[in-house]
Amino acid sequence: MTARYFTIGTTTWNDLQPYGSGFILAGMGGAIAQYDISDGGVTMVGGGSCAGHDFYGVSVRPVDQAVFLSTGTGSLVRWTGPMQCSGVNALTTGIGTAIKAYDDAIFVGSFDSMSVNSAGVATVTRVRPDGGAPSSQQLSGAGQIWELSGPSPAFTFAAGWDHATQLRNRVWAYDSSNLSWSAVVASNNANSQLYAIDVPTPTLGFAAGEAFFQWDGAVWTARPAPPFSVYGLKVFSATEVYAAGADSNGRAPLALWNGNVWALMNAAMRPLGTINRLRGTSRCGLLGVGSGGKAVTTLP
Repeated sequence: MTARYFTIGTTTWNDLQPYGSGFILAGMGGAIAQYDISDGGVTMVGGGSCAGHDFYGVSVRPVDQAVFLSTGTGSLVRWTGPMQCSGVNALTTGIGTAIKAYDDAIFVGSFDSMSVNSAGVATVTRVRPDGGAPSSQQLSGAGQIWELSGPSPAFTFAAGWDHATQLRNRVWAYDSSNLSWSAVVASNNANSQLYAIDVPTPTLGFAAGEAFFQWDGAVWTARPAPPFSVYGLKVFSATEVYAAGADSNGRAPLALWNGNVWALMNAAMRPLGTINRLRGTSRCGLLGVGSGGKAVTTLP
């Protein structure tokens, strides 16, 4: 498998999701784009009523392919077409960094800091599709939530960290029976924060950042730390996990976890910058996006 780097505009892209025949991307300054996997074409569909927002997360609701985005002011926005966005809820006064849309619920993770470099009160809010009042739960008094993942509300997890200076890794699990969250990974290791999580099935998942954990359906187990800071994670099996992010030299790496060790890919090619998220439906259909329009793909 060969990966290649390229650029999509100049904005910083924070998230993307498979959508239609390609991907939908979300970024800073009201940027939304569609990427066509058939020819690599990019169509900018933000601006207009979508302008004025910094988009940190995007999720596509399975039942109707509705696109929802979380914003830098803690609100939830729905994209309805080129240059058309409508407000759904003002959830918090902080930064809505994570979002996961299911048919019967939308979860938004946020923290009430004005900067992504600072800790804040970390909260997950559940929004009902019938328009009922959102319900929120504080997960950390001084921390961050960076990604939500799961195959269903009954198996939904949030990844981030706790403690404003020691940055201790955290994975929180949602109890759909009691409608509450609890920590299932909570070590006291400093500088072990998590930024990415991918749980494709009830018995398989990984969380990564400065540390690395594996979910087997019953427990989360620490695994060897990745060779760089992981911001994007895509899981296909317990022996095929792709990660992207930023290395110690300020470059955007891509690596494969084969169940035992990490292997860097295309090391000589990686450009300056970061890859913030990595998605795809197959090993030959990965797309990652990040700072300054940076992108990496295994698509032809």
